Amino acid sequence: MRHRMLVAALCGAALFCGNQAIAQNAPPTNLFMAAGPAGTLQYTFAAAVAKVVSDNGPTQLVVGQFGGSSTFLNAVAVGEVNFGLATVLDFAMVHRGPEKLKIGGRNPYPHAPDIRLVASGADLTVGLLVRKDSGIKTVHDLKGRRIAGEFPAHLGAYVNTYAQLRNANFGWKDVVVVPVPGLTQGVEALNAGRVEVATIGIGAPQAREMDAKIGVRHVANDCSPAAMKRVTDEVPGYHFVTVKPRPGLPGVPEEMCLTAWPVGIVTGAKQTDAAVAALLKPLYEHAANLGEMHPGLKPWTQKVFVRPDATVPYHPGAIAYYKSVGVWPAEMDAVQAKLIALGK
Repeated sequence: MRHRMLVAALCGAALFCGNQAIAQNAPPTNLFMAAGPAGTLQYTFAAAVAKVVSDNGPTQLVVGQFGGSSTFLNAVAVGEVNFGLATVLDFAMVHRGPEKLKIGGRNPYPHAPDIRLVASGADLTVGLLVRKDSGIKTVHDLKGRRIAGEFPAHLGAYVNTYAQLRNANFGWKDVVVVPVPGLTQGVEALNAGRVEVATIGIGAPQAREMDAKIGVRHVANDCSPAAMKRVTDEVPGYHFVTVKPRPGLPGVPEEMCLTAWPVGIVTGAKQTDAAVAALLKPLYEHAANLGEMHPGLKPWTQKVFVRPDATVPYHPGAIAYYKSVGVWPAEMDAVQAKLIALGK
């Protein structure tokens, strides 16, 4: 109920939400996209998307920050909010519902099979964050440590933390869980010394601020085949990447293995094709501009907009656009049909 009240307040004030204001054929003047809280990579990515869309098309795309994906994705699926930016895992949990998919015994989303993908995007590389002098260097050092958890407002933070524990063959019982509402509050608890471990996206503004204040490092994953399989068997869309140190990247003092999964932009099945095209066309045509705004967005190229490993079906308006520019291969029709069936 609280997220619906927040959505209503934001939409009512800005007149950016709801299909009623969008003509079926004309591009809308304004659109609204929900994202996670400021200071996170998801919000940073969403702000970059909004700038590219607004600077290069007829529509102004405005981003609103929410506590986490679990506070807005269902509103997107039913059409109360135009678009949302989150991860492919969040999308899968909404689309399949708690009867078909739980991670670590949890899926708080009501089943919303009408969520639809507009564009797949860049990988969001994530990791646990600790103080540089904590002595914690790999996931195998986590046992018995105080770790930010529960995350009722941010399912992605919960799943990512759980995935790190599973990578080391641990569970929640092997650590001391300190409840926090969302991702940013977990990092704040780390800064205040209430926890020893929190989760955050690699290169997130909040991580940079923490590094300047106290010095931080990310916790390396175990990339042995068995350890990686423990994660990928349980968490759709997750994979592992090698991250190397580079100037301006906090918490990566040496080459380390970390987890990643793509973000994407979703809407509701009843969203108009005109609204989808108003976002998608300028974003696709000017995708190269994204990397100029954040290094983590450099991989968000035209090649990743259509992915066979998508976790939710694409919106018909998006499919029409991709076919018009020749990037919807024939095999994606079978992928689309399979994904629609998974939501039933």
